[in-house]
Order: sequence, then structure tokens, then C-alpha cells
Amino acid sequence: KLDGPEARIADYFDIIAGTSTGGLVTSMLTAPNENNRPLFAAKDIKNFYLDHCPKIFPQHNRVITKAIEMVKKLTGPEYDGQYLHKILKEKLGDTHLHQTLTNVVIPTYDIKLRQTTIFSSYKTEFAIEEAKKEIIPSKVIAKVRFLVVSLGTGSQKIENTYDANEVAKWASEQWLIHKGESPLVDTLMEAHKDSMDSDLWTDLQIFQSQQYYLRIQ
Repeated sequence: KLDGPEARIADYFDIIAGTSTGGLVTSMLTAPNENNRPLFAAKDIKNFYLDHCPKIFPQHNRVITKAIEMVKKLTGPEYDGQYLHKILKEKLGDTHLHQTLTNVVIPTYDIKLRQTTIFSSYKTEFAIEEAKKEIIPSKVIAKVRFLVVSLGTGSQKIENTYDANEVAKWASEQWLIHKGESPLVDTLMEAHKDSMDSDLWTDLQIFQSQQYYLRIQ
């Protein structure tokens, strides 16, 4: 608001990164329109999800339909992704990574090579894998002005937590599907999110720069 109605998130960050749904948000915040300004304002993204999520992830209320969906989860993908691909093509067109209005980093996982793959518009010499090999003295980083803002998309509801005594008796099927949820997927997602938060905090503590890290969940 201080910088006027045309100010956008991409104007303030040198790098915007996101994975999974965060990768979609990253793309929307940095994709250019015909005037080479961000195609979406941050306030537009909430409405995008509210409008399109019911079609991207259709929900079913009837008991019989739910039973059918449970079988589908075990025999194939729960969602086909066709509507998501359609709406992304409609909104983003043929926009490529090198056209983003600020540097973007979108980490993914290559299941064939079993390694992290990073899609980025950032210059090769600043690639994350190379940066990890360098040790930067704390006296150097202390002189650099920066801010790391980490945004989550919410936490699991408390009723979705699991009791250790209960899960110790589970078979493989219950780890995959239990009361309409997937404990295995939920646990992996929560563990990944928490470890990222912890790693960032620890890394910045090493450089005595933890005051430059803000996590909003």
C-alpha cells in the first residue's frame, strides 16, 4: 500500500522460490503480462485457488462415491491433472522461466534419477548446488543486507495427528489409507516442511544472521 496500487511482490524480492503448490504461486507472482508487469497480484491468488481448486481437486460427498474414490486411490492417481494443465495454459500461456520478472527457483524431485532437480531462471554461477559448496565467513555475510521470508500454506489439523502406540500396529495399507487420509503422505509432507524451516534457521544461526529470517505458517 505504501508504494501504490501497482506495487507487486516481484518488485521486492531478488529470488522467489517454491515447491509443489508453492511453485505455482511463485510462477503466478512472477509471470509477466503484456506490459511486462506481474500477471497476478498477491491478492488475486487466493481467489484463483477458491475458484479453481474444486475442479482441480474435486470432492465427493456420497458414501458410495467415497468408497469408489478410495479404490481409485489404490489403483491409480486420485486426480488426473487435466483441469490444472488447462487452466495453467490459459492463464500463463507460453511463458518460459527466462521471462519471469525476478529470479525464480522451483525445486522438484526426479524419480528416475532419484535426485533433486531445480528449475530456475537464476544464473548458473549462482546455482544452489554450487552455492552449497562455498563457505562464506560470518563477517562477510554480516555486512550483506538481506531478508529471507518463508511462507507456509497452513498446518495439518490437530485431529490428523497420529498416536505412536496406534500406528505401531498398522499394516502397509493403513499407512497408505486411514480414515480417508494418507498418513504416509501427511507425515512426509509435514517432515519436509519442518526440516526446511529448521535447516534455514540453523544455517542462518551459523552466520549469526537468524534475525533476517521470518517464517509465516
